[in-house]
Amino acid sequence: MAVHRMSLQFPSGGVASPRNALRYGRALHTVRKLVRQHNITYIHCGRCLPEGLLALAMHRTHGLPYHCYIHGEELNSMGASRELMWLASKVYGNAASLIVNSENTARLVASAMPQVSDRVHVVHPGVDTSHFAPPQDRRMLRDQLEWRGRKVVLTVGRLQKRKGHDRMIEALLSIRQSVPNILYAIAGMGEEYAYLHRLAIECGVEEHVRFLGSLKDQAL
Repeated sequence: MAVHRMSLQFPSGGVASPRNALRYGRALHTVRKLVRQHNITYIHCGRCLPEGLLALAMHRTHGLPYHCYIHGEELNSMGASRELMWLASKVYGNAASLIVNSENTARLVASAMPQVSDRVHVVHPGVDTSHFAPPQDRRMLRDQLEWRGRKVVLTVGRLQKRKGHDRMIEALLSIRQSVPNILYAIAGMGEEYAYLHRLAIECGVEEHVRFLGSLKDQAL
């Protein structure tokens, strides 16, 4: 399998600014060369912008079909810009299929763009189970983590408002009444860290919350 890497880090996904338009032009030139060189007949887009817009251009000029993946958070960020929403509607509207990571993301897409809901397919992210597998001696691991004798809720993900970590922290007030030894372990970092740390203290549940920070795969 041939791998060609190129930078697609644009300040924004739009094309209105001359600088971004130039970046899109250069990227599209590279994509056209790769399509001819490798006889590409199908394109997968990890995001709507900028990848999806490049695929849309190839669809218009070369008739290539494309899949576009939707993760959820981009719908919120694009919703604040008319230009980005217009571009997204064109990308999603011409995609052969749209692949979302959860039923919730599928609902968000259907709400924002009902005209494409018939092409939405839910594919849950998978993991390598030969790597992410429980250890044989769980007691030793729980001792190392200071989890022995506790009921643990573990979440892994970036600390963003939409992820709902705050709701879980607030719920601990009620949960600990029936599960006194409850521990909420949070793996990940993000812009909500300071707020969530403060919220745990304000709710009086700081002894039930542990922030693990960003973990390498082996530790995770």
